Amino acid sequence: MYDYLIRNGVPKESLAVYNIATPARYVAGGGGYLTSANDELITRVRELAAATGAKEPLPSNILITEREKKDKEYYGHSLSEVYLAGASGRIVSDINSALTNLKDGKGSVVVEGGCFNAPSETLSYNTKKGFFNVVDPLAHRAYSSAGKTATAVATAIQYTVKGVGSVAQNGFSYVTDFLSSKTTYASDQSHTNIVSQNQGGAAVLAVVNDTPSGNVIITEPTEQVAVETQQLAPVSAPETPVSPQPIQEQAPAPEPAPTTPTEVAPTPSSGGGASPTQESNDLTPGFGGGGGGGASVVEGDTFAPEKPTITTPEDLAAVLDSTDVTIGGEAEAEAAIEFRHGSGGSTTTIDTSANSSGKWSLSVTLTEGANGIEVVAIDGSGNRSNATRTALEVRLAPDAPAVTTPANASTFATSTITFGGTGTGTISTDFSSTTSSTDVDGNWQMSLSEFSEGTTTLSFYNTDDEGRTSEATTLSVYVDTTAPAVTLTVLECLNSLSTDFCLAGDTTLNLAWNSSGSTYSVIKDGVVVENLSGSATTLLVTDEASTTIAVVAYDGAGNAATSTEQEVYVYQKPVAISEVAWMGTEASAEDEWMEVYNRTPLTIDLSSLSIVSADGDVEFALSGTLGGGEYQLIERDDDTAVSSQPAGTIASFSLDDSGEELRLVHGLGTATTTLDQTPEVATCSGWCAGLLSEMRSMERADFDADGSLESSWWSNDGYDYAYYNRDASSNVIYGTPRTPNNRNWPGYGYFCEPYADPYEENGYYDTNSGRCYYLYRDLDKPLQTMLFHGTVGSSTRVTGDSVSKGIKRFKTNNAVSGLVNGDDLFVLLFSTETSGIDEINTFETYFETGSSTLPHDNYKVIQWKYGTAP
Repeated sequence: MYDYLIRNGVPKESLAVYNIATPARYVAGGGGYLTSANDELITRVRELAAATGAKEPLPSNILITEREKKDKEYYGHSLSEVYLAGASGRIVSDINSALTNLKDGKGSVVVEGGCFNAPSETLSYNTKKGFFNVVDPLAHRAYSSAGKTATAVATAIQYTVKGVGSVAQNGFSYVTDFLSSKTTYASDQSHTNIVSQNQGGAAVLAVVNDTPSGNVIITEPTEQVAVETQQLAPVSAPETPVSPQPIQEQAPAPEPAPTTPTEVAPTPSSGGGASPTQESNDLTPGFGGGGGGGASVVEGDTFAPEKPTITTPEDLAAVLDSTDVTIGGEAEAEAAIEFRHGSGGSTTTIDTSANSSGKWSLSVTLTEGANGIEVVAIDGSGNRSNATRTALEVRLAPDAPAVTTPANASTFATSTITFGGTGTGTISTDFSSTTSSTDVDGNWQMSLSEFSEGTTTLSFYNTDDEGRTSEATTLSVYVDTTAPAVTLTVLECLNSLSTDFCLAGDTTLNLAWNSSGSTYSVIKDGVVVENLSGSATTLLVTDEASTTIAVVAYDGAGNAATSTEQEVYVYQKPVAISEVAWMGTEASAEDEWMEVYNRTPLTIDLSSLSIVSADGDVEFALSGTLGGGEYQLIERDDDTAVSSQPAGTIASFSLDDSGEELRLVHGLGTATTTLDQTPEVATCSGWCAGLLSEMRSMERADFDADGSLESSWWSNDGYDYAYYNRDASSNVIYGTPRTPNNRNWPGYGYFCEPYADPYEENGYYDTNSGRCYYLYRDLDKPLQTMLFHGTVGSSTRVTGDSVSKGIKRFKTNNAVSGLVNGDDLFVLLFSTETSGIDEINTFETYFETGSSTLPHDNYKVIQWKYGTAP
């Protein structure tokens, strides 16, 4: 019909064709069309065309959601129930766009009785009509079921091949040509009025079918008719034919020369549609679906260029997986190209141009979903081609899944690891065939097993419901199921003070271990007391007690191994410096000696002990072992300084008479622990005890006290306790080598066994027998001693004796008869200045009766009471 009208004088710019639900392979005049993807009739035609090798109908360019019962014959093909009900807005928009582009033509019109004559029913026309009757049974109600349709189609093909000869070679092109002669085919009625509307003096054939008379009715454009873009209600076929509108009278036009109608096959248009989508009814947002606009008129060249083609992408119906797209095609050489694309009501225009070969290309960023495309070629005279329209569907792959656990490069001590994160759809991995589906909140989790030792790199993918797979999220994990080895060393045990077990001399222990672990826990008596990453530490333990120690090593994967437990017995300061004869002996000042004491009940191995001075002038190692409670004598250079005692260690050293700070240290390999020491030189401006003038040694006053304190030392008290200790010249040694230190007795005093120290003034002492001792170091002349029962001036002498300087030992009892608890007793010590008997009698009389006068005051009195204090 389009060709007929054009050949009979209707200008092209005054006509536009818009097809709905068409099985045609093109739209006459390059017009628009609308075909739903779920139109079963069009799908059946498409299948038949493919089977016969004929050209297929235009691709569907919309998906209209379900509007009718699915069991209805040729579901999806109803104009009123499907197209008008589901896409009226699109139809109105497309027609409105076509109206806008029409121009007022001045062509001649052949009219008979006010109407165009219908085209003659030639063989070609009838053949096309026969195909149409077969493929669209809804239009003519020839068949009512798919089975009948299949039979009719097969019969029609056989008939056509036999009856029309070479014409049948075009197959379904006849169907499409036939339908292209109608501007719109209404699928649910056999006849529809031709609607004529004006827009700028132009007419649009909106709906076309045969009238009862077989003629096409066109009203003369007389006024402007606005086309409203609105939702159309479903329409149905009128029960009676509509009478044709009369044509207004006008001056008769010259009769044109007779022409013979010629069958002209329309040139196929490239106005194909895009693949259907359920997200939108309109795959060309921003554009109508109708024919293109006319060319601009420029004096000298009024011919519009051919519509440009789109050759890239090659398959316009294919769904794209990227928004960055290169689009290209062909147009008139060196024509300007006006390219528009739009989505969601937003339109972007890009200008480019074709090269001398007519090739054009550009890069564009589309949006996800349906993107309308329109391309217009503009020649050098400004003439615009009809628009080439299509739609491109972009469906991006989903985002790569997020793996929130574990962290990348995590280490595990197990070959089974649980992974989790967020995503959409189905999560898969290249490690195994295991998959996981995301929950309603987008979370996923999967457990993977059989990881090998070492590092494994694996990727995770997100696949959506349409099978699109994301880029990979890659991470690595490290599996280590081998526990680290660990060997614990307690330095004090390597250098134990005992040969039988680990004996340490200080409550601070030095621990070290060898291990491939990364973190460690120190365990004391079964309890973790420290966590650290280093391989050494110190540990505080209890004095005079055993402590069990172990170290647990952890590697980066969490594997753990525990060292062998070690039991350490600690005795704080087990060996102490007990005496220093820094002044030498009466025989020689170089016969210096010193002594150490074992404070414990244990046998001590002295081989790891040394004595050093703070200034480094003295340094030597001890040797041998030392039993519990025993003393070891250390002599300088040889074993002659103390002739009466054997030396345990002989060493080369020299002590400064002005003072030394000596230290007893426990060697621990590269470290040492100081067990004991003498005071710093500055503490006492020299040695803190000992007398050079009297050759009295410096002795330890308290082994439990800190040896660095002045109060921990005193000088030998000058009493010859061990009267057998002699120097190299057999002189008395005022010291206590290898024997208990002196008791620091006073210059005078008295006591009897079992007491070991002098009586205190007026103290109670329950003794009246045994050996008794007189002390009189401070009295430097021959002495007399007397024991009295009573008080001074009222007493009775019990016994008396003369003694020499030093200490007096009575080997007989000083028994006093008749004593009762609380009786007073006292001892008199006095020098005999004249050594005469009168002097002795005078002292005795005075202390018994108090009647005489003492000859001098060089005497001492010690008073006490017998028995026990009340």
